[in-house]
Amino acid sequence: MSSTPLHFIASTFTALSHARPMLGVVSTLLKDNPNLTFTIFAHKTFVGFVNDELARSPNLAPDVLAQRVRVIGVSQNEPKPSLEALKEIFIDLTTYVPEGYKTILANGVVTCTTTGKRYDFKDVPRPTLFICDMFSPLVGQKIKEISPEIKLIHSFPPTVGSFIRHYGPPELGGLGNWEAETKAAMENGAGASGKSFEEVADSLHTEHPGELQPNREGVQLYDYEMHPQDVPQPPIIPILMASTMQAVEWADGSIMPSIDAFEPKSTEALQRWYTDELHKRFFLVGPQLSVSPTSPAPPPPLPADHPFTKIFTFLSSQHPKSVVLISFGTVFYPFTHPNQVEVLLRTLLETKTPFIFSRASMGYAAAPLSKELEAAIAASPETAIIADFVPQQEVLAHPSLGAMLTHGGAGSTFEIIMYGVVGIFWPFAADQPVHAAYLTENLDAAFELVQIRTGPGARPPRRGGQVVGTDEVIAAEIRQVVADLKGEVGQRKRKNIEAVQKKFLEAKAPGGSADLALKALVEFGTPKE
Repeated sequence: MSSTPLHFIASTFTALSHARPMLGVVSTLLKDNPNLTFTIFAHKTFVGFVNDELARSPNLAPDVLAQRVRVIGVSQNEPKPSLEALKEIFIDLTTYVPEGYKTILANGVVTCTTTGKRYDFKDVPRPTLFICDMFSPLVGQKIKEISPEIKLIHSFPPTVGSFIRHYGPPELGGLGNWEAETKAAMENGAGASGKSFEEVADSLHTEHPGELQPNREGVQLYDYEMHPQDVPQPPIIPILMASTMQAVEWADGSIMPSIDAFEPKSTEALQRWYTDELHKRFFLVGPQLSVSPTSPAPPPPLPADHPFTKIFTFLSSQHPKSVVLISFGTVFYPFTHPNQVEVLLRTLLETKTPFIFSRASMGYAAAPLSKELEAAIAASPETAIIADFVPQQEVLAHPSLGAMLTHGGAGSTFEIIMYGVVGIFWPFAADQPVHAAYLTENLDAAFELVQIRTGPGARPPRRGGQVVGTDEVIAAEIRQVVADLKGEVGQRKRKNIEAVQKKFLEAKAPGGSADLALKALVEFGTPKE
């Protein structure tokens, strides 16, 4: 281990599933490298989460946080949480992070716009590595323009297969030419009907001739199954296109929370394309967690009126592996079909299946639970609770937790694997349908709800059967999953998810592939003498 003082920088985005794995990497690198200082840029509205997440890490003692971590909020803008706010935050980060970076290079003083704390960089080494989230790619572009010599690392929280799908060339089944194809379509008259660039791009991405999606790990999905819900997508097409440029042009490498043993064929393809052809590095560091999956610490003492106290009290009152956690993540929620959520929760109440329902999603406000259902849940405190926010890793690590119903985003998918929890997938778009199919069909380690599909995804699934989609059929599917969880099917799937968990734990152990990838990342960011 080198003793040379090092200074790395990370730039987060305001999505929990993006920031949490990045901050986990930061925490682990700080623990393993006492010569390392980290500066973390975050939007003003997100600094509280960053500080809380770092404080939760078992890797970071208070003195490390005080001496070797600098969290800097940027912008004075405070947009309310919404899909449209993502654009504002993207612009703010693109504008203000490079300005702060210039001040750091000048050994000046940078003030956090959230806390007012001033950080003096007079005696801090010049930064040599910059980790930039995939959703703030123009930050990475500007950093490279300012410092061509710095190692720019593209932070991509989903899987290797998703990386290839997002950024790879067409011969690998990738969308890397999406922007060029959209421009060509516009020039050939696609925009003559009054469609915007984004609308034309979306139409290219959502055409559904019924062909099988290419996938290195053998996941079998028709193209229309990649859009199983007819909910509006976040307005991020330009961001995704710029993200491609960061990954394949501006960045020196990419970091992902997957491991090669989970996606061996995808990893081989990534090596051939990304490293051998593009001459860029990739680091598969595995999920870096705040709560140990093998020896979780008990929840800390909390005041009786703390919202988490109710959650942990409820969990402690339940039988082992009996509770279902329901969380749709930060952005996605089935707000165009609120009846489906009502059917889900009423069916769980009828079957006396204990559950925790999180309403933290941005989309929840568009379709909150009915007053009647809220009253029914309140009248069944021994069976169900509603939470505004859930400490997900602590809940997944609890012995009473038996399954998680999730949209299948990368963060939740990797977490259910790491904690050996059976997933019940309700995917919407992006990488989620692939995660659901891979764990359900290929690994037999999860369930996927099919009858809740709407829009293009309601066409016949590759796995067989038909999507009927009535409330009665949805309720029947949920009752079947509940019964299966309690029987031989549930035991088999739990055994299989624990086998996948074992691969990840081995990769993260000292000398494992993820551990070596973290060491290689530090070496990559260490200046050569």
